[in-house]
Amino acid sequence: HTNETTMLGARGEAIKSEHTSMTLIDRAVVLARMDGDEGLLQEIVGLFLEYAPQRRDEMRRAIDHGDYASLRRTIHALKGSGSYLDGSNVLNALQQLDQLAVAADAQRMPEALLVFERQLDELLIAAAALVNAAGD
Repeated sequence: HTNETTMLGARGEAIKSEHTSMTLIDRAVVLARMDGDEGLLQEIVGLFLEYAPQRRDEMRRAIDHGDYASLRRTIHALKGSGSYLDGSNVLNALQQLDQLAVAADAQRMPEALLVFERQLDELLIAAAALVNAAGD
């Protein structure tokens, strides 16, 4: 059983993504991490929705230029925000990219980046749904 969700892409274009109705983010768990503060939840998720696509673009540029130090800094920034949302798939993909950056493994980097981007897209859709659900 799938449902279709629309979100805005980096240029403000509507992107439709079909995904399973399985929830990637457990609202109760995330809210508990924020001591039940709904306003803080909205703020953190909103910042993630705003900055995660930018960080993804920074990662692409770093990989394109072989700048693994910048890549690692961006990975660590995303790990922090992803952990608030319980984005374990994203965190695992980031860990893989980090290991490849440490090893300067340019050959395996594109595939690992693709895995990360898919996981991030799913988390962004779930995060947008989390924010939208608060308004319902």
